[in-house]
Formats: sequence, C-alpha cells, structure tokens
Amino acid sequence: MYKKRAGKPNAHVDAIYSVDWTPYGDIITGSLDETVRIWNHTHTLGDDDSGGHGKDTLVEKKCFEGHELGVVSAKVHKDGKILAASSLDSHIRLYDMETGNLSQSLDAGPIESWSISFHPTEHYLATGGFEGKVNIWDCEKAQVTNTLTVDNGTFALSVQYAPSGNKLGVGCQSGTVAIFDTSAKEHGKVLQKYDDLKKSVRCVEFDKEGSLLFAACDDCNINMYDVRKAKPIATLTSHTAWVLSVASSPDGKHFASSSTDKTVKIWDIGLRKYIHSFENHSDQVWDIAYASDGRHLVSVGEDSALNLYEVL
Repeated sequence: MYKKRAGKPNAHVDAIYSVDWTPYGDIITGSLDETVRIWNHTHTLGDDDSGGHGKDTLVEKKCFEGHELGVVSAKVHKDGKILAASSLDSHIRLYDMETGNLSQSLDAGPIESWSISFHPTEHYLATGGFEGKVNIWDCEKAQVTNTLTVDNGTFALSVQYAPSGNKLGVGCQSGTVAIFDTSAKEHGKVLQKYDDLKKSVRCVEFDKEGSLLFAACDDCNINMYDVRKAKPIATLTSHTAWVLSVASSPDGKHFASSSTDKTVKIWDIGLRKYIHSFENHSDQVWDIAYASDGRHLVSVGEDSALNLYEVL
C-alpha cells in the first residue's frame, strides 16, 4: 500500500522547492537552478522488482527557463491552461501550458512572491509577500486587483485558496494564521486570525471540503483548525524538525507532511495520527503533492530528488 514507486535522484541541478500535478497527470517541479520542469509519469503493467505490480517511470517532458534566480513556487491552474512560477528574482512568470510560451511576466516587487496559489475556477493568483501582504493578481490583465494585509512587517510565507475559492488561508513568519473571505461580496474581510503559534508557519492547506485548515510550523508540529467553528482543534506531533509542507488527499481522509527531518509522513485525519513514514530523501523535503486520484504522492527536496510514492 505504501511504497516508493519511482524516483529521479538528480531531477534538477540544485534544490527543488516546489512540486505540483497537472490535471493530465504530469508533474511540475520548480528549482533553485532557475528552471521549471514537466515530468511525464507512466505506469506499465507487468512484473518488476517490487512484487509484480508493474513499473512507474518519470521522464522529463519540457523545461521552462527565463528566471534569473531560483524558482521557489510553481503551480498549475486546475483547468490546465496556465503555469505560474514564482522566483527570487521578484517576478512571477505565467506560461501557456499548451504552447509552452511565456504569456505574462508579473513584477511582484522585492521578495514579494514566495508562495503562490491559483483560485480554483477563476484566473486569479494569490501571492504571499515580504511585508505581511497578500496580492491577488488578475492573470489575464497582469495586474493586482486586491491586496490583503495580515501583519505589517511579517513575511506571508504561505497562501492557499480553499477548494470553493471563497476563502484564502495565510501562514506567516510571525506564527500568525489567518483566513480571509475571498467571495465577491466581502472580498478581503478577515474571517479568522490566530496568533497562538510562536514560530514560522511554512505552509497552510485546506482539506477537500474546506472545513479544516492545516498549518505546518517550525515548532515541528502541525496545527489543525476547524474553519466552520472558527477554532483550533488539534496539534499533531511526530516530526523532529521544521514541518515545511502539508498536502490534503483527494478523498479527505488523509494528509501528508514533509519536513527538514528528511521524512514524508502520511496522517489519518480521523485518528489524528501518522500511519506511515517515508524516508527516501537524503536532505530536507521542501514540498509534496497528491495526484488527483489520490493514488500517488510526490515529494521534492534539498537533495534535488523527485520521488513518487503509492499511497493507496
């Protein structure tokens, strides 16, 4: 059930900070080597050395270049038409997934686009910034339509739209976790704000229903919030170092986490405990992502490796 199925030990020539899936089953990776790469994942039936379950392979399909510094976040819109890549060069580049051409280059300002998240249905992009601000970009007009303020002077390290698109979660370097209303009627209103965490929040992630929010923190823990009841409900412990990323499973029953302790863990949401740990990276694991069918999970890290796991 839980097994590493494939891996690319040197998928990039530098650390890989970001990973995502396209709607068509390809994998997107963004690296400090200033590139974004698309990987084709194929599964062939037949015997292999893992017990006769067939063989999984990862083959590079395309490479996007153009950034002048490392890529820290790369995401694909759910419609599969736009790829957004955020870089330390202060620019967000938007690529046409069909042609591979650069369609827009957004000047985000000094260190103003560490984390990015697409609206699930509209072509809007949220970007987390250095001064506690979150910009909402209209990708077609290439301009900021709204700016949300979390905490002045603190880095908004992570942003994530809820599956409905009506809420946006934000995690900050100060330890603040906030949820904004992003509906048309009250766009930008702060719905919930939590200041109980004392260390940086590296990642926020909603579950499939948008009723739970997970916050990965530098205190080695993952905090769970009940979005509907507007309260914290659990603190999950198992990692032994900073938790860098959290990803929710499509079935809503599990989530995965990655850490500077070099592990990827699978958690049971109902039991509120981890049920499996992968230890296939040789350095910290920066990001993870579930495939849309929930069968596979990918991870990337400081060791430049891309790993694929079977999790169902």
